Amino acid sequence: MKKIFSAGMFVLIYLAVYYVFQYTYIIVATTYYYVSDTKLQNLEVMDWLNNKLPSAIVFAAAISFLVYAWIVKASKKKDIFDYCKFNPISLQKTTALVLAGLSLVSLNALVVVGISMLLPEAYEAHVENMMGLTSSGGLWMIFSVGLAAPFIEEVMFRGLITNELDKVMSYKWVLFIQALLFGLYHMNVAQGIYTFILAIFMGLTLHWTNSIWAPMIIHIANNLSSALMSEYIDASSDIVNIGFGIWIGLSLLFILPFTLKYLYKTRSEWTSEEY
Repeated sequence: MKKIFSAGMFVLIYLAVYYVFQYTYIIVATTYYYVSDTKLQNLEVMDWLNNKLPSAIVFAAAISFLVYAWIVKASKKKDIFDYCKFNPISLQKTTALVLAGLSLVSLNALVVVGISMLLPEAYEAHVENMMGLTSSGGLWMIFSVGLAAPFIEEVMFRGLITNELDKVMSYKWVLFIQALLFGLYHMNVAQGIYTFILAIFMGLTLHWTNSIWAPMIIHIANNLSSALMSEYIDASSDIVNIGFGIWIGLSLLFILPFTLKYLYKTRSEWTSEEY
């Protein structure tokens, strides 16, 4: 029981750190601009806050990683890169992981379509949330959503939290709980559902490769491709929609099953952390 309580406390701390720094940045930035920029009074506050989200993500990711590194060093007496299993993986596996990440965009799209039919209010909230997140546009948005967020989220969920849970339960339960936490963390029903599914795949590839690079590559490929499409692709184009439809079919019927089968058949031995 003592080990379970300890693991639970560390999980809560890891979750709180990133949230605290992200919202601290937004609060400080909002206060500063309210005081120094009178033009802010004439802007829609939510639009302004949405424009600050990419900066908040990058700031929170950088500071949180330093804090996580300190926590691991102080409490586990280990380097965070070793503790979170930043183990090298082959070029062949990297290629398979990129393809898996791109294919999971198709799965996400189908899940969102299903949600739009079954839970229309949740779908509308999801669309509003995504529009707010990508409204700032530009390379900074792509960097924050496509690189910074996946990096720190993988360190947090598939690195630190997975290690804590793995000490006190079987990996089947670890797989489920880390995915559940990942879904709840997004605080949006529609996004929570498809990120739960995504986290199952990412947790499996972590287990199969014994390297956090596996879920991180999938996560980056997934987020980065979505961010690039939202920025540079015309979603109203018939040609684009036809091409995406073809990709959905190919990726779900052939590419995703093939890459997952390859990763499973070439799996490495999983190493658990000990207290």
